[in-house]
Amino acid sequence: MKESDDVGMVFPDQDSLGTLIMPNAIVLIKNSPNPENAKKLADFLLRPETEALLAKLCAQMPLHKGVQVPDGIPTLDNIKPMKIDYDHTARKLTEIQDYLKQWVGQ
Repeated sequence: MKESDDVGMVFPDQDSLGTLIMPNAIVLIKNSPNPENAKKLADFLLRPETEALLAKLCAQMPLHKGVQVPDGIPTLDNIKPMKIDYDHTARKLTEIQDYLKQWVGQ
């Protein structure tokens, strides 16, 4: 988008279902050898200042409302997200792995 006016961005279904948002994830692994450092990393990544930097460097949408972003970077406060149960979706994806492997192999 920075290089051409011929490119735009559309968030589908803003008047109905909303847009599927696929967030990045960070997890703390139970019984990991460095839980304090892992917590420090998670806390650092979730700071509004870090989210602003990530928006600037790699166009990542911040989770926190009010985080300053460069022009052209959307924020979640302006997008209607689709309501989705990620746990249920993950279970279903696990259930259909064999089918997906066959489908890709065709």
